[in-house]
Amino acid sequence: IVLFEILLASTGNPWGAALGPVFLFLTPRFTGDLPGNPKDIPFATAYFLALAGIHFFLSRRPATPILTQSLVLGFLFGLAQCARTLGFSLYLVFLLYDFHLFYHRGKQLWKHWARHLKETALLLGSVFVLSNFMMMATWPYLGGNYVAHLLEAFHNSKNFFWNNAVLFEGKQVLASQLPLTYLPVWLGITLPLGLILLLATSFRFAERFIQNELAVLLVCALGVNAGLVILFHPVLYDGMRHFLFILPILAALAALSAASWIKAP
Repeated sequence: IVLFEILLASTGNPWGAALGPVFLFLTPRFTGDLPGNPKDIPFATAYFLALAGIHFFLSRRPATPILTQSLVLGFLFGLAQCARTLGFSLYLVFLLYDFHLFYHRGKQLWKHWARHLKETALLLGSVFVLSNFMMMATWPYLGGNYVAHLLEAFHNSKNFFWNNAVLFEGKQVLASQLPLTYLPVWLGITLPLGLILLLATSFRFAERFIQNELAVLLVCALGVNAGLVILFHPVLYDGMRHFLFILPILAALAALSAASWIKAP
């Protein structure tokens, strides 16, 4: 429902907006995990809800009171962070998207940037406090020593102790030694060909995509998480199970691409 609504707000076309949920439903790697994956599917839902919240409030900023933004985004970020520490990547996505909007909505003087940075720091600080209170309430382990235990959780996320062999490209490879091509290959294997074609041909509408705020947000989310994989090289296994949360993002981008093809002369 959220996927449909944000696409509808972005495209103004209910038929084009409907393509997003349809594309996601027709992605077996996602729908096949719905009945029996109690970790990654809830995180994918929470992450996309947080992206929807970012898009909703920043596209209307500063019309919405900062208190309302703090409470709603703090709750949505908290849901994602409570599911997985990767939810903290939302802060980077927020900053990239926010600065893009502020820069492209007109030539800003330095004093405008300074005021905007102060407002952004206040908003993100409030969101961080609320979301981390949610983490402390749902992760009792954090209560004993919040900073040390949170850093330990980050360390364990990067250096997970599971290091068994994974079958990849016909070879048994230790999970900690998988190449960076692991996720792209699995995406190519598991995504429907129609989605791959729509994503691959979206460059034809690059200029139109840059002007589409939702498309920019989705690309920011993909770029941030791709950068984190390259930078930290986390332990991966079970195909792309740990990155199922990017499939709704890709479905939305494919829907925007399809809508652009429909509108193209």
